[in-house]
Amino acid sequence: MSSQVYVLDFLARAETKARGEAQDAPEGVPGVELSEDGEPTVTIPDDLEVPKETEVTTLIEGDGETVAEGDSVFLQYKGVKASDGEEFDSSWSRGTPTALPATAGPGGVVEGFAKAMIGQKVGSQVIAVIPRAEGYGPTEGHELQEEDLIFVVDILGAMHTAE
Repeated sequence: MSSQVYVLDFLARAETKARGEAQDAPEGVPGVELSEDGEPTVTIPDDLEVPKETEVTTLIEGDGETVAEGDSVFLQYKGVKASDGEEFDSSWSRGTPTALPATAGPGGVVEGFAKAMIGQKVGSQVIAVIPRAEGYGPTEGHELQEEDLIFVVDILGAMHTAE
């Protein structure tokens, strides 16, 4: 019979929503209202113009470390279709934050989602308007291949990769 002993050091308690300073969003950016627990509701303006490349707007600016390409990012997010506002994916709906790589492509996330994370500070909340070419458009047969996407992303933590 063998025994094992585990020693765990809890260095910090992870946040469950963005914490920072609210920023004014420019005209034309989808509206975001937050519930008490931080879950976003997205309102799409009638005149939304989807850009040719992903546009990221900071809604809450955190003061933590900056996310670099390749980092593992602990976050909350909600994704909706730009065409009708229907939710298609959400860590909020699953009831728990998740970790995703700040890398686009195989083993990573869609290009526009990676752009929403890279260069942001921990504690921030951003909204990304992603054209289909930087979403699931290149993924043949994907149910969201013909959709432009909107993600609200709360960046809760980042683990930097070794260089």
